[in-house]
Amino acid sequence: MILFFIILILLLLLLLLLLLFLHSHIFPPVTPSSFKSLIISPPRLLLIHTKNTYPSFIYF
Repeated sequence: MILFFIILILLLLLLLLLLLFLHSHIFPPVTPSSFKSLIISPPRLLLIHTKNTYPSFIYF
């Protein structure tokens, strides 16, 4: 059972690496600094009051 989980985790890691590889070839490559800023800075929350009374939230 433990072996099954280890294999599953390894497969997930390989899939993640493959996705990153494909992403870097299709899209412009992610530089470490931009990647770090993505991880460190949480999505900024903006509160916008529209004409009606309900405020709308926008994530950046």
